[in-house]
Amino acid sequence: MVNTADYITIYNEAATNDNAFLPATLHRPLISSEDAAGFADVNHVDELLQMAPINSHEFSLSGGSESTNYMMSASFFDQKGIIKGSGYTRGTVRLDANTEANKWLTVGVSMLVGLSSNDIIGSSGDGAGGNGGSVIRYAFFRNPAIPVRFEDGGYVDRPAEYFTDPVTGEWRQKFDSFLGDGYNPIGMSELNDNTRKDDSYLGKAYFVAKITEKLKFTTNVGMDFRNSNSRKFSPTWGTLNRVNAKNGLDINNIRTYNWMINNLLNYETNFGESHTFSAMLGFEAIKNGGKSMYASDSDFPIEQEELIYIGNGLGNKMTSSGEWASTLASFFGRVNYDYKGKYYASATLRRDGTSRFIEENKWGTFYSLSAGWVLKQEAFLQDVSWLENLRLRAGYGAIGNQEISLYAYSDRISPYYDYPFGNVPNSGYAQSALGNKNLKWETSYQYNGGVDAELWKGALALSIDYFYKVTDDMLVTASNPPSVGYAEDPWINNGSVLNTGLEMEALYRKNLKEWGFTIGGNIAFLHNEVLDLVAPSDKGTVETGVKITKTEVGQPIGSFYMLEMDGIFQNETEILLSAYQGSNIHPGDVKFKDQNGDGYIDNNDRVHLGSAIPKLTAGINMTANYKNFDISVFFQGTYGNKIYIQINQDIEGFYRGFPVTQRYFDERWTGEGTSDTQPRPSWATKSNNARPSSRFLEDGSYLRLKNLQIGYSIPEKVLKIAKIAKTRVFISGTNLLTLTKFSGLDSEMTVSDNSKNEGDLAKGIDWGTYPSAMTIMFGIDITF
Repeated sequence: MVNTADYITIYNEAATNDNAFLPATLHRPLISSEDAAGFADVNHVDELLQMAPINSHEFSLSGGSESTNYMMSASFFDQKGIIKGSGYTRGTVRLDANTEANKWLTVGVSMLVGLSSNDIIGSSGDGAGGNGGSVIRYAFFRNPAIPVRFEDGGYVDRPAEYFTDPVTGEWRQKFDSFLGDGYNPIGMSELNDNTRKDDSYLGKAYFVAKITEKLKFTTNVGMDFRNSNSRKFSPTWGTLNRVNAKNGLDINNIRTYNWMINNLLNYETNFGESHTFSAMLGFEAIKNGGKSMYASDSDFPIEQEELIYIGNGLGNKMTSSGEWASTLASFFGRVNYDYKGKYYASATLRRDGTSRFIEENKWGTFYSLSAGWVLKQEAFLQDVSWLENLRLRAGYGAIGNQEISLYAYSDRISPYYDYPFGNVPNSGYAQSALGNKNLKWETSYQYNGGVDAELWKGALALSIDYFYKVTDDMLVTASNPPSVGYAEDPWINNGSVLNTGLEMEALYRKNLKEWGFTIGGNIAFLHNEVLDLVAPSDKGTVETGVKITKTEVGQPIGSFYMLEMDGIFQNETEILLSAYQGSNIHPGDVKFKDQNGDGYIDNNDRVHLGSAIPKLTAGINMTANYKNFDISVFFQGTYGNKIYIQINQDIEGFYRGFPVTQRYFDERWTGEGTSDTQPRPSWATKSNNARPSSRFLEDGSYLRLKNLQIGYSIPEKVLKIAKIAKTRVFISGTNLLTLTKFSGLDSEMTVSDNSKNEGDLAKGIDWGTYPSAMTIMFGIDITF
């Protein structure tokens, strides 16, 4: 972001550009040296971010006998967020135990208890997602000329209040125009009072009964219980108490559960020396559910922690409760056959039933078939010494998906809708969501084939997989026109999508007496394409009434669909010879491509310009050791994915008193031939220059050093004195280096709060997202 001096330059430049086309009475005043005398020079993004400590501790104890084994562990994790006001703390205790009760019965149990506390802060979106908006976004919007605090420590809000007239003490309103009125992000983060506390209890018990030497019966019973308590208090602060003018308290208690029972009957036998056969029959039942209780209060006369409880506010009080449940039942079976370790085949059949669909659509049938050929076992390859193993495999199968909102088959009616009767508002009920009773299972059909090879006694391992997957009857939300009303769009089964590609893995290892290393990598190529769709789906709202993704036949899911920037108009002649964009276009403004050749730039000129789905993903993992030293390195990256930086519509659109990026300042148009990437500073042409277009669409490809760890194991002869079996000290780092052309904070961002309910249909839109943190950690592992 620019500093204060650069901001004054570009502000005055924009005012001069606009004043040239306005009568004198409407001229915007310039920032004079006298006005700027008291300006600060603050990078609010740097002020918001901080170095944050992490503490992680784990203790485990294990033991047992010939028939019984146990393991107990406890851990504690505490992390302060890199944004002030955020943080996370977690503690867990775990117990695992199993025993052979007798020759035919083995029983076991596993339990995990966890407690956590999360200091939540708005980290993505502009508030439309219900989180109050991203403080990162507000930091980008905050002008560098505005200080963070008054001399008494209070948070500066509107600049008009801070830059008062030194003689009269009156607020100078023009400073709000000079510097904007965006919220103070430091105040937002440090006054943040939004905490969620979670208790979780996870347990599983099982027994394995050996009925005969060839027949075995297994039962697993599991339970997952979670209790979540959220408390959010929004205090009143800022100039004339404009931020949360009426303070409010929200309390939300959610109790969820998940239980599962799984029964398996396994049979395995051999026929002679060449044939191996196994079969499995199973049944599984799963139930998920929960209850919630919500309460809110507002207008607390005294913002004192001891007094902020539901019932103490003077405003309207609201309470609501809810309960939900879903079930899934599955019957399944599998058979495997192996001949001489050279040929093998497997078949699976399952019947799944879900409560998320109704009537005859509840149940779905799914299956898979696979086969393999171990060529290395053939006589013509057995004498090839450098070839350790070679295998061909192929498969085909169908799998179902039922992941949609609960009760999506039914319309939903909700309270708290106001209706006017006799000019008096009355609260009532209205339809808030549309249902669809015809919903059914989404089914994916996949072909795959692969080759696995090991060479030079396993030193080099290679694997190649090809897959072709078609998903039919996709479960998506409909895109209804505004004329349908404001109820949530219904879920529907709509169309099919193709995912096809190639995955490759390689691993090479070398171990000698005092040193060794391993290097491995994987790379995957993906082609995503919509094959069939009843009607296109427009998603990804970036401003009121404007959506920038379109899912339709022949394109990837969530394809970016918008105008394409064609440079910057350099002179009046170029404007006259180009397609008509509007009556207020001047040299230095953004030029768009006339895609349909009709001589006018409008919505009919929007085109598909890529998607957030990478064409390629890759990872590289390297480990090495020399005597007592060891090192591991992991890189990951993507190629071919796009990210739309919505926030740049404001900070590179320059239509309010917001700062701009350094890129925009350096590349802006200041005269013919000076720039073909960034337009002239101007408020008057915001409707043209800040239109959603490829100007704000960037390459999201990146290569990131995801993890690096260096360790040293203390020699055993030193440890024997203290009766310690093993001690290793290490230093590790995550997200240490990122190579990318993306100008935002985090090239790994996916979905913001604004579009979290739209999923893959609106991925890759950056509203100013909490970035991945760079972490450096020191640790020690001690084994007794």
